[in-house]
Amino acid sequence: MSIGLALTLSQVGKLYPVSPGWLVTGILTWVVVLVTVIHWAGVRMRREVDRIRAETGTGDKD
Repeated sequence: MSIGLALTLSQVGKLYPVSPGWLVTGILTWVVVLVTVIHWAGVRMRREVDRIRAETGTGDKD
């Protein structure tokens, strides 16, 4: 995703002038999307691990 951002930003200036405000907004939006995707993937993996532990009986015994 970061490579996509770098490629996009390198081409944006060639197409039309971008104000600093829009550039910052675009980068912040990209970061929010990136963090959201990473968080979502982590939650899914955690659920899968919990499911596997429950099925195999190897879960934490607190």
